[in-house]
Amino acid sequence: MQQVQRRGPQPSWQQGGKQAPALWLALLCYPLWLWWLGHYPLALSSDDALNFARGIERFSVLEFRPHFPGYPAFIVLARALQSLTASALANVQLSLLATTLLPLAAAAVAGQLVVGAAPMKSAQRGTNAPSSVPAAQAAGVAALLLMSQPLLWAAGLSGLSDPLALLWLLLLLLAGLAQRSWLAGLLLGLLLATRPAYLPLVVSLPLWPHLLGFARPWRALLYASAMVLLVALLSLGFVWWHDGAAYFSEGLRFSAGHFQIWGNTSADAGGPLQQWLMSLQMGFGWPLLVAAAGLMALMLLRLLRWRMAPAHSVAAYLLLLMALGYGLWMLWGQNPANLRHSLPLLLLVLILLAVQLAGKMILWLPMVVVLILNGAQRVQWTQPLPPLQQALQRFAAEPQSQWLGSNYGVNLLTAALPQHAVVDMYYPSSQVVLAQQAHANKSWRLSASPVASATLITEFSPRFPGERRLYLYQLSNNAEQKQ
Repeated sequence: MQQVQRRGPQPSWQQGGKQAPALWLALLCYPLWLWWLGHYPLALSSDDALNFARGIERFSVLEFRPHFPGYPAFIVLARALQSLTASALANVQLSLLATTLLPLAAAAVAGQLVVGAAPMKSAQRGTNAPSSVPAAQAAGVAALLLMSQPLLWAAGLSGLSDPLALLWLLLLLLAGLAQRSWLAGLLLGLLLATRPAYLPLVVSLPLWPHLLGFARPWRALLYASAMVLLVALLSLGFVWWHDGAAYFSEGLRFSAGHFQIWGNTSADAGGPLQQWLMSLQMGFGWPLLVAAAGLMALMLLRLLRWRMAPAHSVAAYLLLLMALGYGLWMLWGQNPANLRHSLPLLLLVLILLAVQLAGKMILWLPMVVVLILNGAQRVQWTQPLPPLQQALQRFAAEPQSQWLGSNYGVNLLTAALPQHAVVDMYYPSSQVVLAQQAHANKSWRLSASPVASATLITEFSPRFPGERRLYLYQLSNNAEQKQ
């Protein structure tokens, strides 16, 4: 009797790689992108990065090593990396490493989203096995779109926890799509222990086992919750060991300050909603913002008319829900001066855009080209150092002692310039001190915003969107010191 070979649905979207030019283009660009990121020197670019570096050396939230909530998972992994590399910039290395893995993880998520939708397409066409070509196309487009975004480059070189948290998020999505509840719970715990501000991003996750058709959704929730609780207890033990009960007092103080004093959030009276819109436009440009708005409008329209959109999986709409929820939180509770807070929204939008463009070369190729050109014009290609390091080079070249006032990077300036007297322009007394020193032309002002009453010496340009442009002034005897 002749044996019949059984052929089920293709188990992997990678099988369509030979027919997916987007995937091959992404594989070609990826090593070039790694080389480009690698040519930037590792350096601290902000006070937050300095706080993380100090936290690796000795952790204490009470001493801002780093500030609340402490980011214990990032600190522990950075310490492990430091033990391997013996580098004083292990936090920058960890951020860069996580960033280099983001295009690969995003490609896997986009591919799996299309695979999840493919059976619905096949059923509509009356076929048995879905083609894996659209999934491979989506994977390639997602990787290309991520590599085209300079804000991700800035995050990778920042030494902050954002890239690692985004990596946990993508791995969490993969685990959820694969219905691995234990692994998903572990990754969710690591995500929140790396960057607790991403909690609004994942509040819809308890819906996933029910909406994605897990075999035993309540058991999956129980397993995932157990892993989240385990990571939470380990993190709590870590911070308690170093700071004790005072950690919670500092948390209340810091949270109140963020939302009511220095955070520049919409939670405060007259919040900066308009500032966020301006910041997003300056950071990303109109092409990406229009593409993002069009994508969300299209998906919402298809959601309202579900029967007309059988090709789109439930998981894609759950990602849309995550993006919309986080976007509202970002506009309400985050500082528009820090564009990196929009990274989760950017990541999810690019993945969903890649899914929508899967299998449509006439659409994805022009979109990729436009977004690459849009991002390229926002990069200072000839400057390898962040603005604060440019300023440090300028001040280090001054042999005589100088008074320096700044409203940005005060702690890093103080640590790197022991020969200078650095004062924080947040305090009115600093303005008085600089005015007293101005008669000898020894008073300098470094500012993240223009100061109309002082003499501009030079500007330190940002390399990428998300970095602060800094202005250097030399103050005259009659100069007014303004914030």
